[in-house]
Amino acid sequence: MQGKERTFTPEVEKVWNKDYQCEYYRGVIIDGEDNIVERCTRTHASYDAALDEAKKKMAYSPLYYRQAGADIKEKLEEYKKKKAIEEKKNAVVVFHTDEFGEWKYMYEPKDGGVLYRFRYKNQMSEASTFLSAKSGSSAVAPLIANEVYRKGESDKIFYESRIRSEYDIEKLPGHKDIWKITSIVNVTQNKNQDSKVTVRYLKFGNLTKEFKKREKKKTIVIKRKWAFYNDLMEYIQNYADIRW
Repeated sequence: MQGKERTFTPEVEKVWNKDYQCEYYRGVIIDGEDNIVERCTRTHASYDAALDEAKKKMAYSPLYYRQAGADIKEKLEEYKKKKAIEEKKNAVVVFHTDEFGEWKYMYEPKDGGVLYRFRYKNQMSEASTFLSAKSGSSAVAPLIANEVYRKGESDKIFYESRIRSEYDIEKLPGHKDIWKITSIVNVTQNKNQDSKVTVRYLKFGNLTKEFKKREKKKTIVIKRKWAFYNDLMEYIQNYADIRW
């Protein structure tokens, strides 16, 4: 006779906190007979926070997820998707292309979400290379080859590797244009599938390091060819109705 299949469910138990002299909560996992099979390590002042931790333990544990009932699996899948979105929203993300001079974007989760648009100015400068040659005993006139190099390349690499917050944007070196996008007004798509996004923004540079007082409005183009196009558009659409 085949044994009964075990099923697991996330739950919460009350725990007495000796330091605060009140009840706290801890996430637990129970089986089909209401036995606690595992307790989470942390305790929480919030019931919901404790339940969230129990759900996370189940959703990311192959042991419990595999043996959960169909209805619980469906709820755990929804939970994983929800947590993935929350984690994405709570992470500092830098979107940048491999092309020098293209606009980059940074999303910072503080204050409900802040989006920055920035770029390094394409600092180009000419340099001369002198080549000399000899033919027998007579010297041939030096050959001069002009080449163009990017003065800002090292600044760009240094800058992009260290962006974590607005403070970093202000303090790191290099000639740059930076917008703080305050709201999304409208989003449409071009025939070539690039997206036109109308934004309100405040602009500042690395000379004054201060936001200009007057807010501006402009339509910018998010290019389909950018590798981060879908991710960036997801941020823009998710936060289009939120004041940044």
